[in-house]
Amino acid sequence: MWWIDGRGSTRAAGRQGDQPPTTVLASPENAQRLIGRWQRTDAGYVIEIRSVDRSGEVDAAYSNPDPIHVSQAVASDAGGALDLFIELMDIGYPGATYKLRYIPEYDALAGVYHQPTAGQDFEITFQRM
Repeated sequence: MWWIDGRGSTRAAGRQGDQPPTTVLASPENAQRLIGRWQRTDAGYVIEIRSVDRSGEVDAAYSNPDPIHVSQAVASDAGGALDLFIELMDIGYPGATYKLRYIPEYDALAGVYHQPTAGQDFEITFQRM
């Protein structure tokens, strides 16, 4: 479950499993808003969304600043919200995940980064570059 706090930031209520959504996009046109380059507001991490197909499969790249392998990326819009799930699979990032929600009022992606090696979750935000 997601909610927006009084400062306008989106947070995940409770820890969700690290599985991608299984829903097909109800509105593939809406998911096109994800296309672009997004930089994390607390660091130089960058997500580049190249395309989103009708099934919700996302062509994405991630860098820090060097490229990190994206093993899967999926968009979903269940309940009317536009969500993005990204899993990284690389040295130092074995199964790290992002669960993000597009916040149209801020043209931002906000959510949770899960770092499985450390067993920690971090609330993060990406701003469009």
